Amino acid sequence: MLPECYLSVIRGNINYIKHLKFTKTILIYTLFIGATFDVYCSNGSGEKSKTSTEYAFTLLLNISETPKFGERHQLRSEYTEFANSLKEKQSNWKNDHKLLEHLFYKVHQKYLKKYVPYQSFQDLFETGTYGCLTGTALFAFLLDELGYEYEIIETNYHMFLKVQSNGKTYLLESTDPFSGFEHLEKEIEKRITDAHLKNKSGGEHHTFTYDIYRSITFTDLIGLQYYNVAIDAFNRGNLKKALYCLNEASKINKSERISEMLTLMLNSVNHPASLEKVILNYDELSELVAVK
Repeated sequence: MLPECYLSVIRGNINYIKHLKFTKTILIYTLFIGATFDVYCSNGSGEKSKTSTEYAFTLLLNISETPKFGERHQLRSEYTEFANSLKEKQSNWKNDHKLLEHLFYKVHQKYLKKYVPYQSFQDLFETGTYGCLTGTALFAFLLDELGYEYEIIETNYHMFLKVQSNGKTYLLESTDPFSGFEHLEKEIEKRITDAHLKNKSGGEHHTFTYDIYRSITFTDLIGLQYYNVAIDAFNRGNLKKALYCLNEASKINKSERISEMLTLMLNSVNHPASLEKVILNYDELSELVAVK
């Protein structure tokens, strides 16, 4: 089995940003996971409206380093054509196991070419580079198109999907292109158990204070993508962008991830009081700092 969405540990010295000199070696950890924004929320039960999924799809495309709005129509047309081809097979085959397996490998063949952390949803369509979050999101949108009952599962270090069909459970793991389609009950249980154990031990990585295993929604993915962009920006020394995106993620859900990220940021500087003053200028983040 290929590596899952391992926590990326990035070391570096960051220069002066808003009068804050980062002189310590900074360890920032990549997370691909969770939030709740009820306006466009969906429950993975096949009851979601077309408008909500289309809107979520568009919002996720908008979170990009260089959004190319002129190409959105073409990207969406190609995606719709691909989804329609799956619907045609669904109508002809009448075999969910066969269709879900075909879906998994066909998506990797067409879209998910190379795993690269921090990639945007737009990158997935344009270059075939994808992260755990964006790969999982694409599968979720397609499962929704096909009317399957499914769950998007978030853990401390990873994301995957559980699909229910005719009383049988399937597991789809976007970052494992060779064996990420699982239908055997014991193997699914093992992967879930491993996810729980990894949450607690952290493996070779930093162990977080929280223990996440939960079902999330499309708009949770949007908040999490903002969160990932915030971490990537901070790693690159762009504090302004990091705080903006973290604030946007917090508007969707003030999750434990954001609180811990703020703590890591404050602990990474020589003068945390100065950084805290900057954070207090952000409406959502200021509430989290005030609670500390």
